[in-house]
Amino acid sequence: LVDVNVHPTKREVRLQNEGRFFDAVQHACWTALQESAPSALAPLGSRAPALGPTIEARAEALPGFDSAGLPPFSPRPASSPPEADPQLREAAHWRYLGQAHNRYLVVETGAGLAVLDQHAAHEKVLYGRYLARLASNAAPALPAQGLLAPLLVEVPPALLEALEDAGGAMAQLGFEVEAFGVGTLRCSALPIGLPISAVEATAIDILSSWQERGATESGRRHRVAASLACHSAVRFGDPMDPSEVVALLQDLAGTEGGITCPHGRPTVLLISESELLAAFDRR
Repeated sequence: LVDVNVHPTKREVRLQNEGRFFDAVQHACWTALQESAPSALAPLGSRAPALGPTIEARAEALPGFDSAGLPPFSPRPASSPPEADPQLREAAHWRYLGQAHNRYLVVETGAGLAVLDQHAAHEKVLYGRYLARLASNAAPALPAQGLLAPLLVEVPPALLEALEDAGGAMAQLGFEVEAFGVGTLRCSALPIGLPISAVEATAIDILSSWQERGATESGRRHRVAASLACHSAVRFGDPMDPSEVVALLQDLAGTEGGITCPHGRPTVLLISESELLAAFDRR
């Protein structure tokens, strides 16, 4: 038997014999896989060398979304390059040397060395990406991950009044939410890379920005993009794969707005070769 009245919009049903249903689906899948012919492998020489997990793969493989992975890198069209900050324009050509204390990225530049705050740098990249999406009202929304079990998030009841106005922006960023009783949001999908632990704070930030009196549209977009970027960026203290760092540097080279993150924290410390020579009494 199937109970179709467990959800007001009929998006969920309850099965009386859930285990038997699962077994039937599993058996059908295994049968189909066993009867299908395996795909031919490409010749060894034609395969691209594996340099470790890509950002896309790592982000999609986040268990339960309870860690801060990197959202997929989207190359920008060469025909319309962004106005990059002069100090960061060459970041795509910097040579990555290593990670210090799981907090700082050390790179060799054409003029010396640079040390990056990994969280602030990634936050700056994500902020630009989210802000551009909100400003363009583009569809489809940013990549999202549907949740196997919907997440119930408690928010101040007064903030739910802003959901009708903020819902469009949340959908563009990858949220799928609806009011679920008094003071509760029901989340069916989240932006890729946003940890479960940060959903409540991010949702409250977004709803608060739409409820704020006198706030401008651009001010709301800035606050929403900054909040989501901060909560989704790689943590200050997380290890990073070299392939992730290379992709981050490529993205950073195309960012605008100086060298700071949206909260005003510097993203990079540049040290010229002349400063190094002077520090070691080589001049």
